[in-house]
Amino acid sequence: MDISSFRLLRRGSLLLALLVLVGSLLAVAPAAAQSNTRDADREADVAVTLEAIPNVYVARGTILAYKLRVENYAGNGTMDYARVWLPYNPGQMTLVDAYFETDTDYVESIEGDQINLFFGVLGKRAARFAVLYMYVNETLPVGTLLDMWAGYSWEDQHGNFELDSRSNAAPVIVNDFNEASNYVWMAIEPREAASGTPIGLFTNRLMPGERVRLYVVGPAGNRVQLDSDNIEVGPQGQLWLTFESAGFPPGTYSYIVEGRRSRLQASADFTLLPPPAEGQQP
Repeated sequence: MDISSFRLLRRGSLLLALLVLVGSLLAVAPAAAQSNTRDADREADVAVTLEAIPNVYVARGTILAYKLRVENYAGNGTMDYARVWLPYNPGQMTLVDAYFETDTDYVESIEGDQINLFFGVLGKRAARFAVLYMYVNETLPVGTLLDMWAGYSWEDQHGNFELDSRSNAAPVIVNDFNEASNYVWMAIEPREAASGTPIGLFTNRLMPGERVRLYVVGPAGNRVQLDSDNIEVGPQGQLWLTFESAGFPPGTYSYIVEGRRSRLQASADFTLLPPPAEGQQP
């Protein structure tokens, strides 16, 4: 396929050619990130956040959008360019449109089972967005997992670079209807327990290596921020937590984890019951 066709996708133009490439969805994470620092005082600090719309269920025969945010968190360094790639399986989804905020960003190529994007110069403390619109195959079985993440590499204007980094994961499940949430998925166990019981939580939808903020929202809607100074997301976006519920009164609570870089929020609800009376079995 002529790569120049894809440059017409800038600013949301429609695809001018059918995508006839075949491939399978990449289910493995990229290699460990590598970096090189030549000028730390002027180094860029770049990461990619991925959001699926809708982000819980997507109906067969409809559009699933993937929003990418390329952000430079540095106060001094300027990103020269970034290359971002996503797994591509036309047997599950077909790229039908794309939107970019500027002409410096575009679909660079589609190579077998991978979509390659290019992002141009990005200044300090700045971000740009792109959206890929995917048509979901109408014959996919309900329950099919559409796994998605983005790999990326970047270089700044002073020779600093990072290779083979990865975004958060943004999987969506095929269904007969669309369903979206303001939060990414998080598991919790137990969902109901006596006050004082430790509550376990797990998510794998955050940005690898980012730090987090933790909150508990009480029955009356009051939000309490918990200590999170030494908590960092794992290299595959995974995070295990334990909430010590001692001292919290009975009621239904929401536990919220917020990524400091991605700004994604994972949430799960749980209910604390009155502790059993003395001598009573829990």
